[in-house]
Amino acid sequence: MRRGCLPDCLFHATPAYCILYHLNSYLVPPRVEIETLQLFILLGLRSGELRQAQWQHLDTGARTLTIPVENQKLLPKQIKAARPFVVPLDDFALDLFQ
Repeated sequence: MRRGCLPDCLFHATPAYCILYHLNSYLVPPRVEIETLQLFILLGLRSGELRQAQWQHLDTGARTLTIPVENQKLLPKQIKAARPFVVPLDDFALDLFQ
């Protein structure tokens, strides 16, 4: 009985990982667009947060992506107390940044 969409999956894969798996099988020329969509699904970031990300925000050693306060969507009263948002990255996400 096949439980997940991933070929070697022994558990029921989450819908997000199923989408990521199937997107990865497309070999269309705008590969960057597919990888960006995969990052949106995997990391759950707002479009502006990912579009404004810079290489200096990526720490491969710590496996994190830091979203600075100025790239976050905040209300004026939230800005004073806001801190950079640190997103943990798994192997799949790190590979997409390569």
